[in-house]
Formats: sequence, structure tokens, C-alpha cells
Amino acid sequence: MRKYETWNDVPETAIEKKELTVDNNGQMIWGKIWLPQNGEEKHPLIIVSHGLGANYLSLSKYAKILAGHGFACYLFNFRGGGGSRSEGDPMQMSLLTEVSDIRAIIEAAKSWDFVDPQRIVLMGESQGGAASGLAAAAESEKISGLILLYPALMIAENARAMFPNRNAIPERFPLFFVEVGRKYAEDVYDLDLSGEIAKYKGHTLLMHGDADPVIPLRYAVKLSEMLEDVEFHVIKGGGHGFEPQREEVLGHILDYLQDTGNL
Repeated sequence: MRKYETWNDVPETAIEKKELTVDNNGQMIWGKIWLPQNGEEKHPLIIVSHGLGANYLSLSKYAKILAGHGFACYLFNFRGGGGSRSEGDPMQMSLLTEVSDIRAIIEAAKSWDFVDPQRIVLMGESQGGAASGLAAAAESEKISGLILLYPALMIAENARAMFPNRNAIPERFPLFFVEVGRKYAEDVYDLDLSGEIAKYKGHTLLMHGDADPVIPLRYAVKLSEMLEDVEFHVIKGGGHGFEPQREEVLGHILDYLQDTGNL
């Protein structure tokens, strides 16, 4: 049953927000936990991953209503990204360092006293979606769901198109509206991104807009055909972000969480 239909319905008193950091090989990942105030001791957890150039607040409207429905939501900044309150050099950030961050958070979350360790869901947008997919494949026994919003499945292909070989990758280069380092392209250069994500065999919710100007829909279509167990929704008119369609998307998320036993 849906207690709240929109994020505006959720009172601030229903959620406690507090800072929570995670260590990853001596570097600090900074984030905030959105904790439901519903009297429960243990909550299912959703680890929420932002896209390139965004930060922990990128998907906060989803987190608010999900917390209103009883989910603890961990919103964080990737190391070397997101602004960033997390440690790490932006020139050393890559898709694979983001995967490492998510895996470190999964491991830490298993010991958080407010989390049901049997119900940990990964959710990510754009580059954070690609990182969440790779982390899910690597940690499939430790998670209970995967939600991908317009995942950036073209990262490796773009790197190969930009640079004819590894030696051509410069020390730093512009990418969309940010600057990244050599490691960004080098880490993914030989990666079959969709193939790796498809190793995750759990039930996946995948959503992509048919008007996305950044990541063509065909990448999500291809991934949907490769995943073993997927619920795929093409969001009509959806761009790189689902602002006008957010309530529609939220409905799919809540249905998926209920179907997978997380809600």
C-alpha cells in the first residue's frame, strides 16, 4: 500500500537525516542517511548513486518518498566527485572507483544497526546507474534489488571513440561539463559494460527515456535484452532525468520494491 503518492505528501517529521561516512581504503565517503521515523528498528536500505557532475541530492526527491514508505536511503558523494565532501582526487575518479565506493558502502551497511542486511537495494542514475549495475554483478549475494535510471552504458564505447588507443588518452580532458583524468578513460577502455552488468541475475528495474539527449535509448534496449530477469520501462518524453515524469517513475519503483519483497 502506498502511504504517500508524491514527495510533497511526506512530512519532514517522518524522516531523520544525519551525516554518515564510510571508509574506502583510507579515504572517506561522505553521505547522509534518510531514516524513516516509523517505530521500526530495522529498515530495508536503498543505496542511491548520483550521476557524473551531480551530487548526493540529485535523487533526493525519490529518497524522501521512499523514506516515507519505510526505506532507509543512503545518499552520498562519490570520491573525487559530487562537489565533493568525500575525499579523493577528481583526476583519479572513474566508473570503477565508483563501483568500489558502492561495494564499500554495501559492506559497511551490513553492520548498521538500523538496516535489515537481507534487504539492500542499489539505485543509480546515469553514471551512478552504470556503477550500481557493475556493483550488483559483483555483490549479487549481498543485495536484494537493482534499480537503474538511464544508466550511462556508453562510457566505454565513448572512450574508445575519443581515443584510438590507450596511448592517446591525455592526462586530463573535458567530458560534458566536467574535467576528468586519464584514469577515467583507461579504467573502462576494454570494458564490455552491458555484458558485465548482465551478469547480475536478480530482478532488475530498468528505466530510460525515449528523448534522452545524452544516452541513446538503444543502449538500454540492448541491456534489457541481455539481463536475465528485467522489468524495462521506456518513459515517454523522458530526457536525461525524469522531472516531468517523476511520479510515473516513482510508481514503477514502488511497484518493483513491493514485487521483490523489499516493501
